[in-house]
Parts: sequence; structure tokens; C-alpha cells
Amino acid sequence: MSTEHESAPESGEPPAARPRRRWLIPLLIVGLTAALMILNSQVALLPQYGRAGTVTLTRYLPSLGGILLLVWLLFTRQVLWSTKMGVLGALGILGLATWLAVRKVEVSGDNQLIVYFAWDRVPGELSKTPSASGEAFPLDPSAPSCPGFLGSKRDSEVPGPKLETDWQAHPPRELWRREAGLGYAAFSTAQGLAVAIEQRGEDEVTFACELRTGSEIWQRTHQAFFQESLGGDGPRATPTIDDDRVYTLGATGNLACLQLADGKQLWEVDILADNGAKNITWGMSGSPLIDGDRVWVNPGGASGHAVAAYDKRTGQRVAAGGDGAAAYCSPQLSRVAGTEQIVLLDGPGLAGFDRQTAQELWRYPFETFQNINVAQPLLVGENRVLISAGYGHGAALVEVANSGGVWKATEVWKSKALECKFCSPVLVGQHVYGLDDGILACMDATTGKRVWKGGRYGHGQMLRRDDLLIIQAEAGDVVLVRINPQKLEELGRFTALSGPKNWNAPALAGNLLLVRNHLEMACFELPLAAAP
Repeated sequence: MSTEHESAPESGEPPAARPRRRWLIPLLIVGLTAALMILNSQVALLPQYGRAGTVTLTRYLPSLGGILLLVWLLFTRQVLWSTKMGVLGALGILGLATWLAVRKVEVSGDNQLIVYFAWDRVPGELSKTPSASGEAFPLDPSAPSCPGFLGSKRDSEVPGPKLETDWQAHPPRELWRREAGLGYAAFSTAQGLAVAIEQRGEDEVTFACELRTGSEIWQRTHQAFFQESLGGDGPRATPTIDDDRVYTLGATGNLACLQLADGKQLWEVDILADNGAKNITWGMSGSPLIDGDRVWVNPGGASGHAVAAYDKRTGQRVAAGGDGAAAYCSPQLSRVAGTEQIVLLDGPGLAGFDRQTAQELWRYPFETFQNINVAQPLLVGENRVLISAGYGHGAALVEVANSGGVWKATEVWKSKALECKFCSPVLVGQHVYGLDDGILACMDATTGKRVWKGGRYGHGQMLRRDDLLIIQAEAGDVVLVRINPQKLEELGRFTALSGPKNWNAPALAGNLLLVRNHLEMACFELPLAAAP
């Protein structure tokens, strides 16, 4: 009768020394993995990717160590095959159980894993399909409005009545709450309606609900489903309301014009096909810009089709220009160096385009990791523009000059003091406030030097009302912060949304705050300050 037997190779070492040597390699693997994790937490081994790089490397180092241990186990002659098979069997059972239990995996703004198990509600999984009343809504021109992404000027400043700052004595009041579909678009509001776009099943759905009640009035369905495992699924671009019309852009490039009152489609066009462009990694994200009788978009087509303007009444393309690839910012209308122009932070950098011809007037190179330019440019004074990006890139101040029709963009300063990954910064006087890789920071716009930094709100979004910042934190809280160039001054907060990934920008119409993520949406009535 035979027994399982493995003999160690002959050596001059005493038998007692061999067990110690047997575990030398795995101990070295574990020790090196632990040392790299500690070093990464202290000095960031991938500084060019910011906090996300540190988190990602910390997550992958144990996996790499585990793979090396498994390779050692398979090839070593110092462990019995019965033990090897037992370990492999246990790993197989664990892998199968994980595969059965995990339904969806996403990542946060810092690349932290977000795991949804079989017993969790998965984003985009609606308990029932929302239905619309189907009746034309009686538009109310006197209703408070926030008609586009980050306000009418796309500078995050939303004018309106003065707000109460003592939220303990006068807490915000929830008016309504609903389930939400997938996507990262914000609400736009006008004439008593709130409009957004989201993924419902296999369709992108632009919908309008009554501002104060959340009751759905109409919906427009377009068959498209943009899927991206890292960033998440669904449409990204916030619809734009102009008078009695809505302009909406889906993640795959479907631009449509709808009637505000009933959602009736007036025209549509595929801006990618129409401009010979390919979609970008995380989908079309730029909110349509209304400029007079034109609607501007950023398809990113080559050979003079980077930006395009369409007749807002007919949907016919009337101008196109530039050659830069698209990014994730929205075109905006700004007066730079005495000239009204379309300003855009696209894939290759910051540029200005002629409003009539779409010709590129000037450009400042600002290439970032995978062209992840998301934060809106800020006009500083009459001829300077501030831009910022994450992944270790930082901010830059660009001076634009026009001498006899010859345009020139010159760098004033470049700084790592403000790295805005998703959130657009806010300019107040000579100071800029933004989420520096998830932490609120104040920077001197004239020098690029940081004034203070404090308050981790994650990769959320924010708006400005008078001397207040309203921050939608990534974890779901809404935070009220006093604008103060001397220090962080947090005044109040409340939990507005569930879920760990709140990337959608808020909208503020009068004192009505609308927030949403890819799980739910809600409207809160913020308390008004007492009359003086």
C-alpha cells in the first residue's frame, strides 16, 4: 500500500532548517506587499493620478501579492499536492460564492469599490416604470428657474432670494422624493417644471415633473443605452431650457429639441454621425448651450467639426470648427478680451471659438489623463480664464489677448493648489473655491497659491448663492458653507440622498433645491432669511 510522499532534495542543511526556508519566499511576498502599501499611503507612489491613484494601488497591491503567493504555491515542491488542491478548491468555492452574491460593482470618485450584492437594490432598477400625465402643463413664467447646467452662465452662481443659514433652528423641508434611473445629468427648471434625462431600461428618457410636487408631466423616449463599467451607465448631459423649448443630449450623441409644455419632439440629430466623430470613453457629457438662435455642442469631430452649432428652430447645422477631441465640459458663452465667444475646455485644452463661423480663435494646451477635463472654465477679470483638472494635474490661469485680429493665449501661472476632478470651481472676488481632489480649498486666483484647505466632501458638486456655497457631497449630504477667504466656515448640513456616489450637480430655483443620483431624486425647500 502506497502513501503520498514527496521528498525534499538532498542538501547539506540540517532537517530543522528546511521548514524555516520553506516559508521564506511567501514571507518576503507578504512583507514586500505590506511595505509598498504603507509607503503608498505615506508618499503616494502614483502622484500623477492623485488620491484615486493611491486608492487604486492600495486596492491592487494585495491582489498582486495574492497572485504571487498562488504562483508560489502551485510551483513549490515544499507543499503537498493535497494541500495545494485544498487551497485551490477553497478559492474556487469563494470565487463562485462571490460571483453569485455580487450583482454590480462600481467605483467612487476616489476609485473605492462600491459593491451591490444580490439583496441590494442595484442602480437603475426601478420598482415601477414612472408614468406621465400626458397633459400639457400650464407654464408659469413667474416660477423660480435654473434653466441650465450650473446656472444660466455655467459659473455655478445662481441668483435668488437670501437664504437662512441656521439650519438647526430652521431645517430644510423635503417636498418630494422619487426613484431615479441611471445617469449623471442634473435638473434644469423653468416655468414650474423640472427637466432631466436618465436611463430607464434600454431607453434614454428625458422627462419633466412638476417642480413642487415631483409628479411626472411628460416623457420623451430615445432608444439608446450607454454603458461604461468604471464611470457608470446612462446619460450625462443636463438638458437646457430656452423659453418654451428643451434641448437635451444623450450619452450616445442624440440631440433633440422638445416643447417644454408637453415634451413633443420638434427635431433631433445625431451629432456624432453628423460631424464624423466617435464617442469618447465616458460618453457625451457637455450640456447644450443656447446662444441667440443657435444651440452649441461639442461632438469632437476632426477636420473642422470639434464644435458645432445648430439652428435651434430647425436642427440644421449652421457652423462647425476646430479639430480637438471632445472632453466632459460644457461649452459656455463668455466675453474674453473684449469679444463674446464660445469658450470650451476640450480634450487637448482650453480654446475660444468665433460665435458665427465656429473658427478656433486661440488655444492653450491642457492635456490631462485620458482627456478627463470636467470642471468648467472660470472667467477671471476681462481677459483671463482659470481652468482646473484632477489626476495630479492642477490648475492654470491663462491670459488671452487680441492684437489686430491675432489671438494669443499665454500662461500666467500653473499650480497644484487646486485639482478639480469633477466639481467646477467658484470665483468670488480674487479667490477661487473648489473641491481639491475631494477637499474644499480656497486659492488666490491672482497667484495660484492656496489660502486654506479643509473639509472632505468627496467628488461632489456645488453652487453659489450670495455669500454661501451649497455643496452636494459625494456621500449624500448637502452642506452649507459661508464663503470666507480666511477659513472654512461650515454652517449646516443634512442628508439629502442615499448611496455612496452622488456626482450629479444640484439645481437651485429660488429656494427650491433639487438633487439626484442614480438611485433617487428629491426636492427640498430651503428656509428663507427673515426680512430686515
